[in-house]
Order: sequence, then C-alpha cells, then structure tokens
Amino acid sequence: MIKTVALFDIDGTLLHTRGAGHLGACRALASAFGAEPTSGEITFAGRTDRGIVSDLFRLHDIEESAENWHLFQTHYLQHLKETVAETAGVVLPGVELLLRVLDEPGYSEIAVGLLTGNTQQAAKVKLAYFGLDQFFLFGGFGDDWACRNDAARAAFENSKTFAGGELKAEQIVVIGDTPNDIVCAKAIEARVIAVSTGSYSEDELTEAEPDHLLADLTDTDAVLSILCG
Repeated sequence: MIKTVALFDIDGTLLHTRGAGHLGACRALASAFGAEPTSGEITFAGRTDRGIVSDLFRLHDIEESAENWHLFQTHYLQHLKETVAETAGVVLPGVELLLRVLDEPGYSEIAVGLLTGNTQQAAKVKLAYFGLDQFFLFGGFGDDWACRNDAARAAFENSKTFAGGELKAEQIVVIGDTPNDIVCAKAIEARVIAVSTGSYSEDELTEAEPDHLLADLTDTDAVLSILCG
C-alpha cells in the first residue's frame, strides 16, 4: 500500500544538464522554422516546456498552432539527444543514492514519480542519458500545460492512479529547486522540500515558504525522515 508519493523535479533538482534544454530549443527553432537561435530574455527555470515554447513562438512571430508545437517537439527531441551529450551535465549530489534506497523493498510504501516542466519524452531523454529513467514510472509533465500548477494537478491524479486508490494531499511530497516548484506544490496542498541546487538561492526559496529547505539531497536519512513523516 502506498503511503507517500515523492514527486521530483528534474532540472536543478536531480540533474544539471548545463543548458542542454536551452541549447536544444534554440537549435529546434532554427531547424524547424529557420528562426534565429536565440531565446531572448525568456526564463526557463521552473516553467513548463509548453509555456516556454509559447513564449518562444511569440518572440519569433511563429503561429502558436498544434501543428507548430508538434513540429517543434520533433526537432527539439532530436537536438536534445545531441545537446545532453555535449554539455557535460551531472547528476546532483545525493540523488542516485536516494533513488536507489527508495527503490529498495523496504521503502515500497513510497512511490517515486516526477513533477517536471519537461515534456514526458524530453524527461525520458534527460533521465535515460544519466541512467535514472528506470526509477520513475509516472508523473506530471509539461506537454499540455503552460501553467506549472496544472502539471501538478495532473501529477496528483496520476499518483492516485498509480497508487490504486485515494491519496490525500498531505501524502504527496514535491521536491524541487525553484519557487515555482513550491507554488505548484501548494496549489495541490502537498508538502514540499526545496533544494538550493538550482539557480535560486536559499533566501529566494525561503521567501516562497517551503515546508523544508535543504542545501541538496546528500542527507539521505533526512529526506527519508521527511518522506516517512
């Protein structure tokens, strides 16, 4: 029986891909639409791919249609497989050990999923490159939602399905590195662990009022204590 669901963000929480997604998006704009490979002043961290691409289309005067979204995604995934290998990214401290411990039979009451702005396929590309994709079987993604809160609601519903029954909000724990991760966790009334391994400082994360704030995920026992609490 599932008692807790841990929903992990990817970029800045599990991995630093060192701009692989940003670079892949710029290349996709160029190859799919002949657009200048720039993202201007658009913020990527803590947002969904759908929302980011919507801004990129407006920046480059590209029609925001379903056809163009799918064309972009096709090119983006092709480029992402290249850029994730080019940028010398890393798995963040403590992540691999934590995931391996959670995968042990003794922690079968904790389900591990994703709550990420990446599309499901982009998430798979990034995680597979670093050998982490096998740990995640469900989640909420950035395919259909411009708003991170909507992705969180989808993750909550998918968590219920995976658990095979009802889950209360307090049984969900979101782990992320941006204020948006904290905000979307609060939108579904979940608990949240913020980690300062991304582009936001501890002070900036504190302002968003997470339930817990950690420097990183190296203290496996501390994370497990929160998840089991």
